[in-house]
Amino acid sequence: MKKNTLLMISLFAIPVLLLGACGAQPTATPETVEEVLTSDEVVAEGRLEPIRGTNLTFQARGVVEEVLVKAGDVVSEGDVLVRLANAGGG
Repeated sequence: MKKNTLLMISLFAIPVLLLGACGAQPTATPETVEEVLTSDEVVAEGRLEPIRGTNLTFQARGVVEEVLVKAGDVVSEGDVLVRLANAGGG
């Protein structure tokens, strides 16, 4: 009987002591650190992605010689958008 009582007390006492020890730690106050910048230079990294985009396909291969429209121009089906360098001669 004494062994059972001792076992029961130790089963409850050990977790209570462990939990009590974890909760009584003092909180650290953050220190204010002042940084002095000695340069006007800024280094940054980023990634640019277009808001809108499209893939263009052509019936002929070649190097684009001239772009006939600008970003934001309104175009209709059948409008010529670019001219290819090899489109004039065969």
